[in-house]
Amino acid sequence: MFLDARTLDRKRYDFDICIIGAGAAGITLARALRDSKKRLCLLESGGFEPDADTQSLYDGDIVGLPYYPLDSARLRYFGGTTGHWGGCCWPLEENEFKKRDWVPHSGWPFSRKELDPYYVKAQVVCELGPFNYDSEYWSEESDRPILPLADGRVVTKVYQNSPPTRFGNKYREDIETADNISAILHANVTEIALDTLNRTVDKVTVKTLSDNTFDVTAQLFVVATGGLENARLLLLNDIGNQNDLVGRYFMEHIGLPASTLLLPKKINTEFYQRAPADGTEIRAGLGLKPEVLAREKILNSWSGLELKRSAAVKLQYEWKYISTAISEGKLPDNFRFHLKKILNDLRQVYGDKWNNDDGDDEWITIPVRSHSEQSPNPVSRVTLGDELDKLGQRKIKFDWQLTDLDRRSIRRAQEIIAAEIGRSDLGRVQVLAPDEQGVWESPRRLSDVTYPNGSWHHMGTTRMHNNQKHGVVDGNCRVHGTKNLYIAGSSVFPTSGFNNPTLTIVAMAFRMADHLRSLS
Repeated sequence: MFLDARTLDRKRYDFDICIIGAGAAGITLARALRDSKKRLCLLESGGFEPDADTQSLYDGDIVGLPYYPLDSARLRYFGGTTGHWGGCCWPLEENEFKKRDWVPHSGWPFSRKELDPYYVKAQVVCELGPFNYDSEYWSEESDRPILPLADGRVVTKVYQNSPPTRFGNKYREDIETADNISAILHANVTEIALDTLNRTVDKVTVKTLSDNTFDVTAQLFVVATGGLENARLLLLNDIGNQNDLVGRYFMEHIGLPASTLLLPKKINTEFYQRAPADGTEIRAGLGLKPEVLAREKILNSWSGLELKRSAAVKLQYEWKYISTAISEGKLPDNFRFHLKKILNDLRQVYGDKWNNDDGDDEWITIPVRSHSEQSPNPVSRVTLGDELDKLGQRKIKFDWQLTDLDRRSIRRAQEIIAAEIGRSDLGRVQVLAPDEQGVWESPRRLSDVTYPNGSWHHMGTTRMHNNQKHGVVDGNCRVHGTKNLYIAGSSVFPTSGFNNPTLTIVAMAFRMADHLRSLS
């Protein structure tokens, strides 16, 4: 059931498990435990719709590299940031879980194999196709060819796209009808009370913007408020920071227009634009083999060809999504959004082409955008500023920083891709990514095409490591120095990979649910 914190009149509410935050992680965790005998409380700062006053609680001061306003890059209402999620999904690659000697602070406490069963569950939650990211498989399913690159260093990598799933809409009924879940809206957690002697969280204090206050007690607490806010809550309450690690190692996925391809028009590039394949929307791009990354001592990345997408193909996908829902007797989530896309596609469908026609009879130019892993960097961090929000809490001070490894990796990956395309006699490439002596960090606008941008992916600020000298949480995501406080979400990622984080966030939430069950 849903409750409104603004109208609750008791001063204390008791549960078995309290989950703070109702985004992808919090909602998935609650749903995974709804058939348990545990009484769950799901606390959400916002309501069912965005609210300006609540959203302002995400405001903060940007003191590092230029970045998007912090109250725009995140959403604070039921469903969280999935409310503006683009839907891109793929699992982290096996090598990204391993210790890499050229990547400081790399390595996860477990392997990709341990997470695979939870990735399978996450595929369903995110409304994706089969748990298969093999490019050959999807090339056959889509009847679109892979670029005939020489058998060398560059491979084709594929992601799947969610509709996208708006967790607040899609799973609202599951939360509302669960007998053991009380979801409390407009509930801002302002204090986490830790008994330092027993290392146990006794309660959290909830405060509304209308100044109603009460406590929630539980046996177990899970903070699932996002990659920045998780660290902020720990810092505000001086929890888990005995080794000055909370807020450090912030990572983003670095986006950059990195090169331009010149290809003959006869080369079929259809596989490299977003389009449906057997009911699942996919997109392919170019990346490097793990052994190449190791030999070159660089980070992982994915390079997408910015092709003009056929309006007819987009129309086909959007219509299938809407018609499937209607055939089941309901309107799809975000119906107006998808209907608007159909109308736009209809206007473009005549005269649209599969390729980027620049007027030349034989050649096309294709911009390439790099989506790159960032290395764990203790200087890239979240701290607390002096300015207070509407609840009297200190706002975030956000200091995003890149390393020489980050810069060199982007440039070198493009050089290798360019060499392989030339060696395969497919075309030519102009590399645009600056070299290490190039301009990376001038105070340019985020819209400047030569400047690296973030992707609204906030990772690493409560990193996972079994040794508390190197991590905020252990391999089960329990905060070091506590017995019953856990962190869910991408803030626990020790490394980011190049892969969008939502699928892994959901998989990790399923993994945590199994762990919490094992404690009873």
